[in-house]
Amino acid sequence: MPPITLDHLVVPVDDVEAAGAAWSAAGHDVRAGGRHQHVPTQNVLIPVADGTYIELLGPVRATWPPRLRRLWQASRWDRVARRRSAVAARFLRLLAAPDTPADACLSVRPLTATVDAARAAGLEVSDPIPMERVRPDGQRPAWALAVPSSPDLPFAIEDRTSRDLRVPAISPTHAGLTLVRTRRLFLAVRDRADARRRFAAWLSREPIGTPDPLTFVLDDGCEVRLVDSGFDGPVGLVDAEYDARRGTRRTSWRLASQPRNA
Repeated sequence: MPPITLDHLVVPVDDVEAAGAAWSAAGHDVRAGGRHQHVPTQNVLIPVADGTYIELLGPVRATWPPRLRRLWQASRWDRVARRRSAVAARFLRLLAAPDTPADACLSVRPLTATVDAARAAGLEVSDPIPMERVRPDGQRPAWALAVPSSPDLPFAIEDRTSRDLRVPAISPTHAGLTLVRTRRLFLAVRDRADARRRFAAWLSREPIGTPDPLTFVLDDGCEVRLVDSGFDGPVGLVDAEYDARRGTRRTSWRLASQPRNA
């Protein structure tokens, strides 16, 4: 079974520069990301000490979010999504859907084996889709994504170039807040019995402990907990550890464009 670990968390924002400035003002080490190829989005990144990161993802044009939300409210989103790749439909949905909190990405290698196993278990998952981003320095990190059709299942990534090109390290001169690690992800699901089957197939493992809460443990120790809700959705809360230069502390918080001070 290929190891599956948390790669990064995605926070949808309307304005990447403004969101990055807000996180920086709160004391986080915000790093330039770049513009994606094949998808009209761009990002800035907040590195985490354990090698993961938070991605603030926004459109390349400020006019996009209002237009996407109008399509969503007019119930025309399915028609729009069918004309887009699985990756574009997933990311643009984050920007279109009201109150969409965030998304999660898993690191998997080899990605093709995970996709094949998930399909054999009855899941609908895209083929690995090649992606790249143009960094401000001109370098082009490349990777592939596999996207499940269910929006509550995290998508998966496999690097095609060195991971160091895509994932920034915390600056050695950073003296503010440092996110040490993400301990738990809380994902909203409508039907826990069905979600248990789908998550077990996608993560290639069974949940641990009692059925309440329904918890899957990734190979890096991060817990994925399924929370009853009236919808199937991505990450709503994280249970994280911060180092605020005053000692490590735990905090639970909702991922948003306006960060919570630890």
